[in-house]
Amino acid sequence: QHVQSLATQAAVARGPTQPAVWFEHDFSDWQRLLQSVQRQPGQQQITSSWLFMPLIADALLPAHSAQAAFPFQRPPDWNQLTGPLRTGCATHGITAERVPLDGPWHATATWQEYVLNTALSLELIETLAALAASCQSGGGWVGVQATLAAQQEAMMA
Repeated sequence: QHVQSLATQAAVARGPTQPAVWFEHDFSDWQRLLQSVQRQPGQQQITSSWLFMPLIADALLPAHSAQAAFPFQRPPDWNQLTGPLRTGCATHGITAERVPLDGPWHATATWQEYVLNTALSLELIETLAALAASCQSGGGWVGVQATLAAQQEAMMA
């Protein structure tokens, strides 16, 4: 079945809408997700859909729809990213109806970056990139506040 937007994917979803493993990432549990996104030596991560799509879904969809799509327990500080993302999307007219999908619960990298770059401040975009890099390198979820503080400290040095 071809799904045209994030909104239509959510509308046709009934209960858990996918297996816990999505595009080779295990969404059944936060720790398993972090393990599944770690890069192997020499492996290059092109996008961070494993992180960006749940954030976008949480910002644009009702909680039960986003949780059905990505069933992991959200980590600490998650709402410090989804809150501003939700507000920024509303400010710029980005809705679930406008986000086209190219697969189950997945928008192209271009669309993911458009949503994030349009809706978030540069500081939060940099924080998101740092968190993704930390998770992919095995450093885990440092947390939004700790990452923001480290970025501010680096800027002052």
